[in-house]
Amino acid sequence: FPIKIAELDRCKIVPSDNAGIGPDHPGFNDEEYCKRRKMFADIAYNYEHGNPIPHVEYTKEEIATWGAVFTRVSSLNEAHACKEYKKVSNNSTTTNNHVINSSD
Repeated sequence: FPIKIAELDRCKIVPSDNAGIGPDHPGFNDEEYCKRRKMFADIAYNYEHGNPIPHVEYTKEEIATWGAVFTRVSSLNEAHACKEYKKVSNNSTTTNNHVINSSD
């Protein structure tokens, strides 16, 4: 069991050719989706603690999708989010037209 964060580099699961999805997944037969999902999995698998986090360029479609999700979730936060989340999210630079990268 890892004690230090750097030890997580030795706890990697070997990625599969199908980007970790099975035949019952809606995107299983979508070659473009699987290719994109594999790219994200490869970035995560190859990352090692202490190295710069790679920057990901999101597509217009991904930005639009996450923008719609952000807008909907934001509208629900006042009624449903805990006070700790509300406090932290008020300082967030997230918007509905930009997907934040871990490298940002």
